[in-house]
Amino acid sequence: MRVLHINNIANVAKIMRDAQRKLGVMAEVTAVKWRYSGEIDHPIPPNPKLLANVKLFIWILRNIGKYDVVHYHGKPGITAIYYSVKRCPTILHFHGSEIRNARSVPFVSFAKRTFVSTPDLVEPAKKLDLPEVEYLPNPVPMGDLSPVEIGRRGEEVKSGRTPNLVHLPTNRSVKGTDNLLQAIEILREMGIDVNLDIVEHVGPKEALERMKSADIVVDWVSPKYRIYGLVSIQAMALSIPVICHIDPAIYPEKPPIQTVDATPEGIAKGIKHLIESAESWGEIGKREREFALKTHDSLKIAKKLKAVYEEIAE
Repeated sequence: MRVLHINNIANVAKIMRDAQRKLGVMAEVTAVKWRYSGEIDHPIPPNPKLLANVKLFIWILRNIGKYDVVHYHGKPGITAIYYSVKRCPTILHFHGSEIRNARSVPFVSFAKRTFVSTPDLVEPAKKLDLPEVEYLPNPVPMGDLSPVEIGRRGEEVKSGRTPNLVHLPTNRSVKGTDNLLQAIEILREMGIDVNLDIVEHVGPKEALERMKSADIVVDWVSPKYRIYGLVSIQAMALSIPVICHIDPAIYPEKPPIQTVDATPEGIAKGIKHLIESAESWGEIGKREREFALKTHDSLKIAKKLKAVYEEIAE
């Protein structure tokens, strides 16, 4: 079976492709190759910007006949008419803002299934009459992410070492970075010092390496969102304690994440709590790793998708 992933939002398509290949699925990715995206099979030059998506569509027109299934990430737009005419079995996969606040999503009736990457998107997707909506947890390659010695790091912090915080915003306003910066000032006024590394404008490999140095990872802390993303998943896979503003009730299983109010005071309180309970980081990391293995392992998700592909391709 040959599968074409279109677009590579948050590097999810690339991660899925790698896992699917291990199962014998001939998966490939095409997308506009923006500066910090992962390696893909058929990159479309991003410049000139106004023509990039046109070039992508032309590539699809020329090559779609080689594939048995299309896995489309993001809002398809008018290009979806072509997939419908070609009768190519297609899955739609939404990752966030393209449907979170949308009043409608045109050109979707051709799709066989719909997946959303966070559970808060299920209800908006259903209101838009998208076909067979299901939450599909974002994948991480667990075999590539070995847990750090977080218990030892906790002992060092308990003995007086300044803790290292890492925050990875692709968009500062979305991730609530300003709230975090104010929280750091609150902590310093309380006499609690921390090292903060804000990781941005780098590729996935460098971002991951800098994350590995963290004692605590701070993910989404914006009041607009109550979810965790790939940053949190990677951190949990590494057994690093995570702080995030989430609504545990929307998840099938409560994530083992330090949940905070999305205010500077709430974030500061959560960081302070983790620092003061550093002796428990080993146990926290163990629970996180187990949760990531159970929920987000890319091979498990690839097996589920393989069954779906076979079903819709019949």
